[in-house]
Amino acid sequence: MMIPDLLTLRRLDGRLSLAEGTTVPGKGQARAWTLAFADDARIEQACFELLSTDERERAGRFAAANAYRHFVQARAALRLLLGQCLDRAPEALAFDYGAYGKPVLKEGGRLHFNIAHSGGYALLALADGVDVGADIEQCRLTSDMDALAAMVFSACEHEAWLSLAPQARMRAFFESWTAKEAVVKAVGRGLGLGLPEVELGAPMEGAPDDEFRMKAAGLGECRVFRVQAPEGYAAALALWGQGSTMGSDPVRGPTP
Repeated sequence: MMIPDLLTLRRLDGRLSLAEGTTVPGKGQARAWTLAFADDARIEQACFELLSTDERERAGRFAAANAYRHFVQARAALRLLLGQCLDRAPEALAFDYGAYGKPVLKEGGRLHFNIAHSGGYALLALADGVDVGADIEQCRLTSDMDALAAMVFSACEHEAWLSLAPQARMRAFFESWTAKEAVVKAVGRGLGLGLPEVELGAPMEGAPDDEFRMKAAGLGECRVFRVQAPEGYAAALALWGQGSTMGSDPVRGPTP
């Protein structure tokens, strides 16, 4: 299981910073971080001031206070991470957006990134030379979970899910949901690629059960990792593209 580092936003001498240092992912590697959102008006304002004009406009469209807080803090943390890795001022970074809204660095380069947030946490991921997708979800039982499962799973996956004991279904649903969402975000297709079109393949030979392949219809395979998440959450990270081959370890680097 991929174990993410923890991030903490702090305001020091009037400037926003991360309490921790950052290590740039090596070639073909990925790293993940979890961020616990801070209920601190000064931190929130400092995060907002770090954002670009278009990000501030987007933040201003959130009616709910929590949605606003989560967006500005996650985006500010991403800018701080990228700034440390690239040795750039975080506020100077500029983003472009793909056809389905996935952000990329306008200056290009090998560094890819993705963010997700749910409940009180964000998950941030950086990867070198490969596309990366990340997702985190708060696990909670809903009255329409059976209907959601029918929409999310392929026919075979849905049958397997229904065969589980009822008490195991919620966890299995969110572990599958986050893995599929991470794949969709890695390939940059957004809702243009339906979740039933992303299917779980066989576990990788010699790999633990929390490292596996997922097949995206017409787009080949992604390498997917379960990410250690806070209690009551599920999280996953996916790598896609040349360099994310099944023979390399995204944490330790390529295997001999």
